[in-house]
Formats: sequence, structure tokens, C-alpha cells
Amino acid sequence: MEEIYKDIEDFVDYYQVSNSGKYKRLSRVVPHAYNSTKFLKEKILTLRISNAGYYGATLHKDGKVIQRFIHREVAKAFIPNPLGLPEVNHIDGNRLNNNVWNLEWTDRIGNIRHAIKIGLMNSSGENNKNHKLTQKQVNEIREALKIKKVGIGIELSKKYNVSRSVISNIKNNKRWTLMK
Repeated sequence: MEEIYKDIEDFVDYYQVSNSGKYKRLSRVVPHAYNSTKFLKEKILTLRISNAGYYGATLHKDGKVIQRFIHREVAKAFIPNPLGLPEVNHIDGNRLNNNVWNLEWTDRIGNIRHAIKIGLMNSSGENNKNHKLTQKQVNEIREALKIKKVGIGIELSKKYNVSRSVISNIKNNKRWTLMK
């Protein structure tokens, strides 16, 4: 595929982004020390990996320094978003693959569903990295909920140190899908 560069919104005449996931600084004259100017040559920027695991770079304009993730800029420049979806999904699950063919607009739920589908995330149970309860504890909670006692949800939330909404979600099978 031929590499194509397009202007970055808010950085026209300063920076461009390519369909293969690169930033390019455009050549220009900028103010320098002692009322002089400095010529900046066109240059492909070095990308850095953020704490979240995405490539990004620091862009400069009018004395401001702004961090931008490359996947979002590629999507904004090359992928139509008629529904105004807020997130960009990496189709192959690799956050460092920012080719336009590997990106798509989605919403939060779509991003999570895709991650579950391709095995990047587990949706429920002890395999979910955010779990606070074991399967044994969930089974104990379900048994206790069978007793129709006023205030049982509050008691269980205190006993297992979780919120009442967690207890309610277990009761209604919204979390910890029913194990047979």
C-alpha cells in the first residue's frame, strides 16, 4: 500500500500523519532566541510508547506542547466516522499496529466486546483480572441470596467487602455468569 500523508486537524502546516501510522513534522521557520528565527527541516517523528501501551508523540504549536496518540490521528485523517463514535479499535488487538487497515471507529462497549472476542480480555469470573471474589465466594453469596431475608444484600456486601451493586449483579447474573 502506498504511504499517504494528510494534515492533522489543529496542526495544519505543522504536522501530518500517514496511513501507515507515522507522524511527520513539516519544514517551517520558527521564532528563536534573541528575536531570530530557526529553520526546521521536514522530519519523521520518533514515536514513544505511553503507559497505556499506545504509540504517541509530542506535537508543538504556538508555544503549546500536546501529546497525541497516533492511532487516533490516523483514524481521524483516513477513516470516516459518520456516527461520531468516540473510540478507535485495533482490529488485530495489537496497540502498536497503527496501519489504517487495522483501525476502526467504535464505542466503549464495541471495544470491550472485540477484546473479549479475540481473547485480550476475559469477561467474567476469576479469569477477569479485576475480580475481587472467588467462585467459591460467589456460590456462597448465591446460596445466601436464596433466603428471602430483609437486608441480606447489605450483610453480604459487608461480609465480602464489595458494594451492594456487586451483590445485586451476582443475584441477577450480570456478573459472574452462572456456573453449572
